[in-house]
Amino acid sequence: MGIHIISFYLMPLGGLFLGVIASTYDDSLAVIVGAFVVLVITVVIMISQRDIRRIDGRDLSGSDSNSHKLTESARA
Repeated sequence: MGIHIISFYLMPLGGLFLGVIASTYDDSLAVIVGAFVVLVITVVIMISQRDIRRIDGRDLSGSDSNSHKLTESARA
């Protein structure tokens, strides 16, 4: 639910901010600023959230026994 709110309800706020930059300066500058903001947020989250760094995507492609292992490793 949190990802849904961030994706759909905060997008107009970012669009408003980047729209002002695009109309004042340049469209390419607005794209660069938007990409930089996403990059900074991603780096901050990856540094501060240890659980996200420990996610191993190779465990997600297995059978039910692997999903049990994933649940066990998430609790640790």
